[in-house]
Amino acid sequence: MIQGYIQVSRKAWAYSAQAYGTPPGQGKHLKRHLRWAALAVLREAAVQGWFSFLEEAVIRPFVTANPRLAFRPMGTYMSRRWGWSRRFKVIRETYFFVNAKGGVFQEAMLRQDGLLLARIPLEKTGAMNLRMRADAQFRKEGEIGVFLEIDGIPGSVSSFACSLERLPTGWTCYVGALQGRKGGDEETIKLATKAMHGLRPKALMAFVAQEVARSLRVASLLGVGNDIHVARARILGPAKKILFDYDDLWLEAGGIRQPDGWYQLPLKAPRRGPEEIKPNKRSMYAKRYAFMDSLSRQIRTVLTAS
Repeated sequence: MIQGYIQVSRKAWAYSAQAYGTPPGQGKHLKRHLRWAALAVLREAAVQGWFSFLEEAVIRPFVTANPRLAFRPMGTYMSRRWGWSRRFKVIRETYFFVNAKGGVFQEAMLRQDGLLLARIPLEKTGAMNLRMRADAQFRKEGEIGVFLEIDGIPGSVSSFACSLERLPTGWTCYVGALQGRKGGDEETIKLATKAMHGLRPKALMAFVAQEVARSLRVASLLGVGNDIHVARARILGPAKKILFDYDDLWLEAGGIRQPDGWYQLPLKAPRRGPEEIKPNKRSMYAKRYAFMDSLSRQIRTVLTAS
């Protein structure tokens, strides 16, 4: 048993040094290494299995590309109600899915610039790009990130993260986060909304999540609810306030709340019929739906080619 403790603590320290480095005089990095080593000892048996998974030949490239993956299941992940075994299962099966798909989908998770899912010229604002890649900012909310970017505007306008799990009913895709522009930046959001024919960036990304799920041919799509979001998992003090209302977004997208706090989302986004649209807005909706159809075709072409 003592030998096992020593083994996992050494491996955890090595992974932490790989992920964060140890610059001279940086005591905070040493504290971080010590923290991960201690957490590994506390869950020695489970961590042994996790580290063995990381050492598999098909998984090592992902750890090299994203060293912080080594500590993913040791903290809150996807849902604040998930325990260690569920976190481990979802992460492991996500990478099983990625490797099974192979091709461009696998490359998206290994390349720093990710994979271009779609590119559409926008009126007066250059072009809109959708990129899929792994990103450390979503270390608690999902392995696969999708980012909405606009030429000439630094950073992403909106983004989401998801992971996958194999259930008896088939593969399920969990959206653990959907974020807007950092710092608010209302001007950029308004600019993007106007360029996308009145479609808000977050609403667009909910649609993109549906299209990605359909292209990957998963059986179901679930969005995280406010109550179970990882931001609410606080060991000390009150739960962190979530500024964005996930419940409202999923309800607007046709989601149905489940007993475990997730929202079951339709795989195909509903659309308004002509009779439901005011005459003075029909032209805008026609352009919006044509824009969405172009996105859908490009996403499907890229992801089904892998």
